[in-house]
Amino acid sequence: MKKTTLLLSGAAFLLLTSCGGGEPEEEPIDPEIQAIMDEMEAAENMDKTPFEVTWEQMESGEVKPGQVVIFEAYISPLNDTRTSYGNSSTSFSAVERRNKDSGKYVLVSIPVGKGKNQMEKLPDEYYHSDLKVHTNNDSVASVGERVRITGELDRGISDRAMSIDLIEIEKLGGFDDSVIEDAVELTEEYVKSKEDELEKGIYGYLDVDLTFRFTFAIGQQNYSLGFEANNNSEITSGLFQIGYWPGTMTTDDNGNIYLYTMDGDFAQKGEKVRLYGSLSKSYSSTSFRVEEVVKL
Repeated sequence: MKKTTLLLSGAAFLLLTSCGGGEPEEEPIDPEIQAIMDEMEAAENMDKTPFEVTWEQMESGEVKPGQVVIFEAYISPLNDTRTSYGNSSTSFSAVERRNKDSGKYVLVSIPVGKGKNQMEKLPDEYYHSDLKVHTNNDSVASVGERVRITGELDRGISDRAMSIDLIEIEKLGGFDDSVIEDAVELTEEYVKSKEDELEKGIYGYLDVDLTFRFTFAIGQQNYSLGFEANNNSEITSGLFQIGYWPGTMTTDDNGNIYLYTMDGDFAQKGEKVRLYGSLSKSYSSTSFRVEEVVKL
């Protein structure tokens, strides 16, 4: 059942319970309920012809609930995945850039199963590799992979999350490196000039020496690794996703750290790399979330 149906049922219940017994009386409808009902009616009457959209169009609100959209995305790590809909339906998160962890994302509702356009049910204890989405082009997509999604836009569920009811998903493979063309050099001067934009996050890059002079785990999914940035001495560490795909990190039995690079290689301590990611500020703390690694 779609979430819009549940909202309509709730609205109808409120209307019924407000009437009481005897002759029905016309009661004014709560403005918030009326707005929801109007939005659902508009969504039902919306033209369902699929059309391609950009992330900017979706984030700006230009695309309306009920419209069927086509867009490219990357499947997000499981720590951003919601899987609480039950045995017949689940969800995964899709983001604009691989490993992106700031700004908006799309929560994709998808049937559970092993057929086309379905996602396999996750075990009780799972890892990233357990996320398996069976696509329309007879392949399986998982975390960090590039896909094209067709679905009906639903009402947003939070300031950060948009919601899509999946119609079709296609695995594209590879990486669209044109995205890094939008990255800015995060020099000290530039960051100070954009202080008021840090809450939303700034996509940029740092050229660093991998010193790993300090390392510590943050939860079970992330590591903070120390480095020396050549273009900004005030940023001394980055937050890395633990994984097995480009832009993430892993360790061996001896504790050696390996960063997965954009071209499928590894970078280690002592090497020079360019780190692409999002610099953001929460309260008084500024952090750099690494999304891609390129050897220099």
